[in-house]
Amino acid sequence: MIYQHPLAYLLGLQGIALLRAFSGVYDRDFTIARLREIRALLDSVEELGDGVEARPIATREGYARWAAFYDEPGNQLIDLEQPLVREILDGLPPGVALDAACGTGRHTTYLASLGHKVIGVDTSPEMLLGGSLPLHLGAAPRALLAHEPKEFWEQYLLARTPLDAPTEKSPSTAEELMETLEQVLERGYSIANEDVVLGISSIGAPVFDYRGSLRAAISIAGPTPRILGDTRDENIRLVVDGGAQVSRALGYQAD
Repeated sequence: MIYQHPLAYLLGLQGIALLRAFSGVYDRDFTIARLREIRALLDSVEELGDGVEARPIATREGYARWAAFYDEPGNQLIDLEQPLVREILDGLPPGVALDAACGTGRHTTYLASLGHKVIGVDTSPEMLLGGSLPLHLGAAPRALLAHEPKEFWEQYLLARTPLDAPTEKSPSTAEELMETLEQVLERGYSIANEDVVLGISSIGAPVFDYRGSLRAAISIAGPTPRILGDTRDENIRLVVDGGAQVSRALGYQAD
């Protein structure tokens, strides 16, 4: 357990400021002002409460909890960084883009809309699903679903029926989805042909760790002619090889 006291946090911030002043960043007046604030904080310790004990969580668990509402209004991180990032992306010529730690795919989708061939990678399956994107839609989510136990498929269908079908190309029945998942297992990769957004397609492959456990999925997305056109076979090879390379880097050894 971690003991967290608000006074400890505030004093820590003051300590960082004083260390910077000690190194010459700030002058004497700044240092004296911080010391006065520290005295005031110590005098108000009772007003700040007793603090709390918190259970530490891993980064992956934290993002798993955050995924469902990460893209919802109120995430000030998005408000701050997205306009700046998109300004940079708007000036880049279309090409092959790697979105490492792509999360819910905000930038991946935007890059694809600009004509890039995009590879999105993340270690959090929940973030890859984009919180609200169902497992049966999109290449990366479907690659993840296909490699879950078949009992999970049945539970998923019970919970999601009727299936969300945003386009006429989306799997809309249990039979169609089960057949598609079997094909993913047989091939080792997933293809999403405009089942999320018309005009945009993707190819995905699973990533496994040293225990053989499913860890993530790797995918590319872009305009359908660039993904599933003349370079379809090469794109599939790149995605499958990419997933295999990441898996090997995580210690995975195929049978």
